[in-house]
Amino acid sequence: DKAIDTALQILNIPRTIMSSMDYSALLRQSLFSATSHPRTAGLAQLEAFKQSMSQKRFDEWFYDIKEHPRYEMMQKSGLFIADPHDPRLSAKEEAFMNNLAEKIPIAGKLIKGSERAYVGTLNKMRVDLFNRFADRYEAQGKTMENNPEFYKELSNYINNSTGRGKLGFMEAAAPVLNSLFFSPRLIASRINLMTMWANPRTYTQVPKEVRVMYMKDMAKFLALGVSTLIIAKALGADTENDPRSSDFGKIKVGNTRWDIWGGFQPYARVMSQVISGERKTTTKGEIQELNGKGFMQQNRFTPLGSFARGKLAPVPATVLDLATGRDASGQLVTVQSELLSDV
Repeated sequence: DKAIDTALQILNIPRTIMSSMDYSALLRQSLFSATSHPRTAGLAQLEAFKQSMSQKRFDEWFYDIKEHPRYEMMQKSGLFIADPHDPRLSAKEEAFMNNLAEKIPIAGKLIKGSERAYVGTLNKMRVDLFNRFADRYEAQGKTMENNPEFYKELSNYINNSTGRGKLGFMEAAAPVLNSLFFSPRLIASRINLMTMWANPRTYTQVPKEVRVMYMKDMAKFLALGVSTLIIAKALGADTENDPRSSDFGKIKVGNTRWDIWGGFQPYARVMSQVISGERKTTTKGEIQELNGKGFMQQNRFTPLGSFARGKLAPVPATVLDLATGRDASGQLVTVQSELLSDV
C-alpha cells in the first residue's frame, strides 16, 4: 500500500507544479458559486492570500474550524474540507494530491504557499456558504437532527459548485483516477451542474430549497457570462456564438483567447459537435462534417476521444503522445518537443 501511495504521489508531482504559483481556485474551481456569492468569494480570496503567506495563519484556521460549533454538522453532512495535514491522499484537494512536490529545493516553498492559497480559498468558500445557508434554514426550523437529508444535499451542492463532484461507484478509486486524469472531481462537478436540471433525481430527491438555489445560481452564472461576451464584443473583441467551434463562448483579441466559463465550455462544444456531426474551424470558419472521410478521417465521436485525451494528467498524456507520435490536437511530437513543452 505504501509503495502504491508513493507511486501515485510521484505521478501527481507534474500536475501539482502546473497548478502552483497562482491564485486561480476562485475563478476556476469556485467560479460558479463566486458569481452568485461575490462577497463570500471576495472574503475567501482575501483569507487565502493571507494564508498563502503564513503557515501559522493556515494552521490556525484549521484549529479554529475544528472548534466551530457546526464542525461536526459539516462532517456528518458531507461538506468537504481539505486538510493537507492529513497524510491520506483522499483528504487533499486533487490539484495537490501529494506530499513530495513541497520537498523540491527552493520551488517547494512556492508550491507549499500555492497549496495554502488553493486550499484556503475553497475551504473558506465552502464553510462560509454552509454557515450562511445553515443560519437561514435553522431559523426556519430545519436542523441536522430533524432534517439530516436536507443538509447532506446542501453540502453536496456546495461541493459541486466549488469543483468537488462525487465520482459515484468510482469513489474508492479517486487517488488512482487523479493520477490518470487532471481533475476528475472537477470534471464530475461540471457534468453534475450542467445536467442537474435534466436529472429526474433533482425533482424527486433534492429538497426544493436546494433545487431553487441551483436554478438561481445557474441563471446568474449564464447571465454574467453572456453579459461579459456582449460587453467584450461592443469593445471590439471577437466572440464566437456557434457551439460547434472550439472558440465558442470565448473572447478573442488577436491570437489571444479568454475562456470565461470556468471549465464548462468544452462540454457544451463537444456535445454540440457529437449531436450535429459537424465542427466549425477556428481559422476560416468553415463547417466540416464529421463523417469519417477526408483528412484525419474524423467522425462524430472523434471530439469525445480528443476531449478525454485532453483531460489526461501530464504523465499519462506525455506517454500517450510519444506512443502515438501526435498530441491531442494532432500535432507531431518527439521526445525533445515533449521535454521542451514540459519546461
